[in-house]
Amino acid sequence: MTKNLITYDRAKSEIKRLQAYVEMIDNYVINDFEDWVIYNYTITNSMTKIVKKAADENVLIDGRPIEIKDLSKIINSKTKTELHRILRLGYRQRIRKSRR
Repeated sequence: MTKNLITYDRAKSEIKRLQAYVEMIDNYVINDFEDWVIYNYTITNSMTKIVKKAADENVLIDGRPIEIKDLSKIINSKTKTELHRILRLGYRQRIRKSRR
């Protein structure tokens, strides 16, 4: 449980927000490699795990193994979906914190 108490209404609002997010992930359609990256980063929140998964599944980009810089480029690219928009925003906030 969290350290801070929250109001009942705020808790209900947070539950709705999280349920919508989970539903968005569950219903995400993977059409191409970029969608695959977005989906897997959403699930793992780890570029290292995606690179390992891609290597395990023999996924290549331009005939070579996938690197973290490839994933970063995809995540930071122009968003195609709402899930990508949310993911990119969170990724940029996380990167900004680590650069300070």
